Amino acid sequence: MSILRRGRAQTKHWANPKILLSKMRKTLTLRTLATGAKGKDLVDVTIRKKFIANGNQFSELAFISLVKEGMIWKVSLDAQDPKVIPVAKSP
Repeated sequence: MSILRRGRAQTKHWANPKILLSKMRKTLTLRTLATGAKGKDLVDVTIRKKFIANGNQFSELAFISLVKEGMIWKVSLDAQDPKVIPVAKSP
Protein backbone atom coordinates (compact mmCIF):
# COMPACT_ATOMS: atom_id res chain seq x y z
CA MET A 1 0.00 0.00 0.00
CA SER A 2 1.47 3.36 -1.00
CA ILE A 3 0.34 5.03 2.25
CA LEU A 4 2.16 2.36 4.24
CA ARG A 5 5.36 2.69 2.17
CA ARG A 6 5.31 6.47 2.48
CA GLY A 7 4.73 6.22 6.23
CA ARG A 8 7.66 3.83 6.64
CA ALA A 9 9.91 6.18 4.67
CA GLN A 10 8.95 9.13 6.86
CA THR A 11 9.61 7.25 10.11
CA LYS A 12 13.26 6.38 9.32
CA HIS A 13 14.50 9.66 10.81
CA TRP A 14 12.64 9.25 14.14
CA ALA A 15 14.61 8.30 17.26
CA ASN A 16 12.09 5.66 18.45
CA PRO A 17 9.88 4.80 15.47
CA LYS A 18 8.24 1.74 17.08
CA ILE A 19 7.09 3.72 20.13
CA LEU A 20 5.84 6.61 18.02
CA LEU A 21 4.03 4.33 15.55
CA SER A 22 2.35 2.55 18.45
CA LYS A 23 1.05 5.89 19.77
CA MET A 24 -0.09 6.90 16.28
CA ARG A 25 -2.04 3.64 15.86
CA LYS A 26 -3.79 4.17 19.20
CA THR A 27 -4.96 7.65 18.16
CA LEU A 28 -5.76 6.83 14.52
CA THR A 29 -9.31 7.47 13.37
CA LEU A 30 -10.61 6.90 9.85
CA ARG A 31 -13.78 8.45 8.48
CA THR A 32 -15.20 7.44 5.12
CA LEU A 33 -16.22 10.56 3.20
CA ALA A 34 -17.23 9.10 -0.16
CA THR A 35 -17.33 5.88 -2.14
CA GLY A 36 -17.79 5.35 -5.83
CA ALA A 37 -18.14 2.09 -7.71
CA LYS A 38 -16.62 1.62 -11.14
CA GLY A 39 -18.26 -1.63 -12.10
CA LYS A 40 -18.60 -4.67 -9.84
CA ASP A 41 -14.90 -5.11 -9.07
CA LEU A 42 -13.48 -1.58 -8.51
CA VAL A 43 -14.40 0.90 -5.79
CA ASP A 44 -12.81 4.28 -5.02
CA VAL A 45 -12.96 5.49 -1.41
CA THR A 46 -12.12 8.92 0.01
CA ILE A 47 -11.22 8.91 3.72
CA ARG A 48 -10.12 11.41 6.35
CA LYS A 49 -7.28 10.12 8.55
CA LYS A 50 -6.52 11.73 11.91
CA PHE A 51 -3.77 10.79 14.34
CA ILE A 52 -1.40 12.31 16.88
CA ALA A 53 2.38 12.18 16.47
CA ASN A 54 5.15 14.11 18.20
CA GLY A 55 2.62 16.22 20.10
CA ASN A 56 0.81 17.33 16.95
CA GLN A 57 -2.52 16.23 15.52
CA PHE A 58 -2.46 15.41 11.83
CA SER A 59 -5.47 15.35 9.52
CA GLU A 60 -5.14 14.07 5.98
CA LEU A 61 -7.38 13.14 3.07
CA ALA A 62 -6.61 9.87 1.32
CA PHE A 63 -7.99 8.42 -1.89
CA ILE A 64 -7.87 4.61 -2.06
CA SER A 65 -8.94 2.24 -4.83
CA LEU A 66 -10.09 -1.27 -3.94
CA VAL A 67 -10.19 -4.15 -6.44
CA LYS A 68 -12.17 -7.33 -5.84
CA GLU A 69 -10.19 -10.52 -6.46
CA GLY A 70 -12.51 -13.47 -5.99
CA MET A 71 -14.25 -12.81 -2.66
CA ILE A 72 -11.50 -10.53 -1.28
CA TRP A 73 -11.18 -6.75 -1.70
CA LYS A 74 -7.55 -5.57 -2.04
CA VAL A 75 -5.96 -2.13 -2.22
CA SER A 76 -5.00 -1.38 -5.81
CA LEU A 77 -1.76 0.54 -6.28
CA ASP A 78 -2.22 1.20 -9.99
CA ALA A 79 -5.95 2.04 -10.21
CA GLN A 80 -5.17 5.70 -9.55
CA ASP A 81 -2.51 6.02 -12.24
CA PRO A 82 -3.32 8.58 -14.93
CA LYS A 83 -5.16 7.13 -17.92
CA VAL A 84 -4.58 8.39 -21.49
CA ILE A 85 -7.64 7.99 -23.69
CA PRO A 86 -7.46 9.25 -27.28
CA VAL A 87 -10.28 11.61 -28.22
CA ALA A 88 -11.83 11.75 -31.66
CA LYS A 89 -10.48 14.59 -33.76
CA SER A 90 -13.09 17.12 -34.81
CA PRO A 91 -13.47 17.70 -38.57
